[in-house]
Amino acid sequence: MTQQLQHQQLDDNRSTAFSYTLYGLKIQSNLDIPGLLPAESHNICDVSIQFQCAENNGFCPEHAEILYASPGFAENGEPYYKVWKSPDLALSIQYTDGTGFTTFLIDVGCDTIKVIHSESIPIQDVFTYFLGPVIGCTLSLKHITCLHAGVVAIDNKALAIIGPKGAGKSTTTAALADAGLAVVSDDIAPLRIQNGNYFVAPGYMNLRLWPNSIDIFSDVSSDNLVKVLSIAEKRFLNLSTDTQAQRWRFHNQPLQLAAVYSLNPRDEQSDAITIEPLSPANGLLKLAANTYPEYALHPNDRQRNFNVLGQFANAVPVRSVDRPDNLDQLNTLRDAIINDYIQLVSR
Repeated sequence: MTQQLQHQQLDDNRSTAFSYTLYGLKIQSNLDIPGLLPAESHNICDVSIQFQCAENNGFCPEHAEILYASPGFAENGEPYYKVWKSPDLALSIQYTDGTGFTTFLIDVGCDTIKVIHSESIPIQDVFTYFLGPVIGCTLSLKHITCLHAGVVAIDNKALAIIGPKGAGKSTTTAALADAGLAVVSDDIAPLRIQNGNYFVAPGYMNLRLWPNSIDIFSDVSSDNLVKVLSIAEKRFLNLSTDTQAQRWRFHNQPLQLAAVYSLNPRDEQSDAITIEPLSPANGLLKLAANTYPEYALHPNDRQRNFNVLGQFANAVPVRSVDRPDNLDQLNTLRDAIINDYIQLVSR
């Protein structure tokens, strides 16, 4: 991924030419989306996404019900992010940075996404929007329960890291990747049931980290890495599919999820790291609080998710993690999670 990708332009006459696998879905796109796994077959498609640059967003919100508006506002006074439901679309999602817009129109069948963006919006920003809430909403609309989680591979299975916004999910996932565990997903963990077990399919081949986290782990300057969004400082740290790599690896196959570690808010008054089991009931509460994306769900889907998570909490251990508010303790936290997992699965 390079800075030149921010200037990739759309040829309106170009047909769908790129096929990927993302969170278990086969994606076809008319633009090359960096960081995605190429699909083995071009004949199967779960979701077709078409990008178009235009000055008219093609959506009339007067005929739609607004489901969500972000608490933050752009310079033009509009919420950065709004979600609508309308009779002829499953969802409409619009972003603004104050100068332009990006609109995602998800059709009722959830198999086609039309993307219309202003010329002023860098194409990398458009891709980032798609790889976050938009694909999360699409998975949910397809009745796939998703956790907001980082996931790593360990001993041919997976463990997930959940926690509230700002808890350090990506930073903790990065610490595990720095220790040699391959990353399965940095953001979304779609849960699929096979023979009574829960599997997570891989996401994109990047970690999204703030510069201070990158400086801890990597010998690459954050200044040389692509921004996740042009209006923020978080950066992409690329992962490798080379199985011989010692760190920053990406695992490109689904894995059975064997444990979930729930990060509690950092404790400024403590130097101790503790990991404790949660009862299925308390584990369910943690999981439900980290469902992705909750605001886009129909009440029936919320009930379905709650039922799925209830079964999950009875089948997969959920662990509560307390730790100090100190990045110097990050490697100690990483080792504590790995050691706890090893003891957990050996019982």
